[in-house]
Amino acid sequence: TYLYANNNKITKINPDIQALESLITLNLSNNQIKELPKELFHLTHLQELYLSDNHIQKVDNQLSQLDNLRYLHLQNNKLKAI
Repeated sequence: TYLYANNNKITKINPDIQALESLITLNLSNNQIKELPKELFHLTHLQELYLSDNHIQKVDNQLSQLDNLRYLHLQNNKLKAI
């Protein structure tokens, strides 16, 4: 399953995203997202996560729970900690 919601004005990822259990690709690039909800890290089938061109300042260590993640794109954010 793929979800492309890039190039919008999304400011927040709804915690209900965890219901999309079979999600393989999630593209939320070029939005206005500031933080990643912990529920995002429940998407254990996720292989590609595109979060470039947002306002993300940190990436939680829960990222390691995404065992199948192959591609993580975080370019052009406001990262202070990973």
